Amino acid sequence: MYKVLKFFLIIAPLLIAARRYKIANKGEYVSSIEEFPYHVAIIVDKHYQCGGALISDQHVLTAAHCVENVVKDPNSYVEIRAGSTNWRSGYTKFDVRRVAHSPDYWKNSVVGDVAVIQLKEPVTFTEKIKPISLPNLNADVPEGTFVWIAGWGSNITSPFVTDELRVTLTNTVSYEFCEERWNATVSRHKICTYRPDFYGTCPGDSGSPVADLDRQVVLGIVSGAANPCASGIPESHTKVSDYLMFIFYEMGTAVDRFPDYVHEGYPGVNYQ
Repeated sequence: MYKVLKFFLIIAPLLIAARRYKIANKGEYVSSIEEFPYHVAIIVDKHYQCGGALISDQHVLTAAHCVENVVKDPNSYVEIRAGSTNWRSGYTKFDVRRVAHSPDYWKNSVVGDVAVIQLKEPVTFTEKIKPISLPNLNADVPEGTFVWIAGWGSNITSPFVTDELRVTLTNTVSYEFCEERWNATVSRHKICTYRPDFYGTCPGDSGSPVADLDRQVVLGIVSGAANPCASGIPESHTKVSDYLMFIFYEMGTAVDRFPDYVHEGYPGVNYQ
């Protein structure tokens, strides 16, 4: 009886919200990029790599594992595509000046999966290209928070990323729930989301923003999908509020916001 009640408490609000907002799951395509104007595609050596979020007129937030090879290989060509639901066409391209990821990150780590990309030139904002705000420092994301996750990732029927942006409405669950389902400890620097109806993130969605219900604040970064993906297993995302010192440093405002915070630099690569 408890398990049935727990299932109902999780899925019922999602179904209600999905009807209200007319966007129910990852299987539905985004009709206009104006719904998610902060969402960008990261292209490495002319191949789609990951999603990202525009957080200023010159900075993109993504996952460290999306750019770790770029940081190791300065010869990689990186570009940002924005302003279109299709990462192959209709976009505006931006060249990159710098790519850096958190010093806490390493390939098999469960923490520190966050990176900042600086554009060569500032973006001119339009209805199709706008930034999303950052959360407050160490702000909590309570259990049961509705979030949007859009991405160009694959799905359970195809290993290839999709050309068109798709979206899912989901909500956060407790660390205890994730640990129970994973039978593993979950870092408190992560956010767990869960839908029991086989919708969720898949390969190619990495780096994409986890946004609040009003799509005003980026709460998380898609970091780890279930295996197999969208299989009714909780998913983990980097908790953005825990990495603001690194983010602000890369944005050039850390000195103003954190006068006692000093760092010699982060793993990164600069482009001419």
